[in-house]
Amino acid sequence: MTHTAHASPADVAAALGLASLPADWADHWAEAEGAFTPGATAFLDEGFVREACAYARMSPDVTDALVDSAACMASNLLLTRLAFQLHWLLFVSKVDVNTATWIRIPACRLFCAVVLLSGVPGLRKMNAARGIDEAVTLATLADLELWIREATRREGVWCFRNLSWLVYHLQGKLFTLGRLQYLPGTFPHPFRFFRHRGTRRVIALAEDGLCFRADGQFAGTVEASQSPGLFTSRLEEDAPGGILRTLRGNPVDPRGHVLSGLATLTFPDWEEILRPGDPVLTVHIPASGPMDPESCTRSFAEAARFFPAHFPDVPWRAFTCHSWLLDAQFEALDPPPANIVAFLRGWYLHPTEGAGDGQMLERVFDWHGDGDFDLAAAARTTTLQRAIAAFMEAGGRCRDAGSVFFADDLPFAPNRYRES
Repeated sequence: MTHTAHASPADVAAALGLASLPADWADHWAEAEGAFTPGATAFLDEGFVREACAYARMSPDVTDALVDSAACMASNLLLTRLAFQLHWLLFVSKVDVNTATWIRIPACRLFCAVVLLSGVPGLRKMNAARGIDEAVTLATLADLELWIREATRREGVWCFRNLSWLVYHLQGKLFTLGRLQYLPGTFPHPFRFFRHRGTRRVIALAEDGLCFRADGQFAGTVEASQSPGLFTSRLEEDAPGGILRTLRGNPVDPRGHVLSGLATLTFPDWEEILRPGDPVLTVHIPASGPMDPESCTRSFAEAARFFPAHFPDVPWRAFTCHSWLLDAQFEALDPPPANIVAFLRGWYLHPTEGAGDGQMLERVFDWHGDGDFDLAAAARTTTLQRAIAAFMEAGGRCRDAGSVFFADDLPFAPNRYRES
């Protein structure tokens, strides 16, 4: 074992061949130091790791890889100290830290995955106190093995690279409810949604001063703003005496583009139901199998029951999603992917700033941004690969999109917002 007493973050980084430790680790190093006892880091013990893996229903080969990594960490006091620091930050101190900046440890590629397992007992206790069915906890934890296997497939050795995502699972913030996952958040996009009090119709208006292309997508760059065919959104209020009478602006077509013409809403016939910064449930789609319409519909219904029952103090005004699967252009593919099209048609789609095809290329063609994407050499094994490749060869360009769905409009079903 490597021995060290009260090593500083710089000492630990240097000894392990790292340029430095993330600022969050270093800033709270002294606070965690007082709670650290060399040789008494129980979550690195083989028994603990195997019990946590068994609870999470992990496969034997993944379990053995995590046990080996924990043993490696326990045999080196510097790695043990680093593991305790991460454990303390995530599950003891509850400091609001930026996990996206944290580094992987070359000496132990499953380092962060082992530490995440240290949060399993606390998660079980927390969810039990909230009355959450254990099946939900287990379904949520299944994502850890999924991401370990994905990173390992890409790199050819056991590894893990998604601490910033999986931390939500182990801190009891994200839940897998059937086919989909849900994470409380806030609506980040520059659109305001309104519902007609009589007809229940929903319409979204773009915020003022945004630059869009002629096709209703964000212009994206300063240079593009000089191109012909662009328009700038307007949002004009008529509020004499501070009482809103009318609101005039560029509506968002539920198929995911902003219209250049203006619409006028008259109040109090309309009420605002969502604006930027409002609390929402963000929806995430794990790569765990087909997303048939029936499974998605059941998941939304379950979420609408789950959060009021177990998190009555967590407000939310809508479901939202941002994904490559919400590209309305998929409807024109030959053949159109049935499940994807049914899913995206259920949402009120909207464009997103900086939208591109990177996420689609990663998920569909296993391209990870290394050099230019070679369409001619792209795989054509699946129907979706062939359809998208043909679309791109004809000059098309896929893009991710955002979306909103309101619980008042359940059940989730295709064309609800388009038809209204």
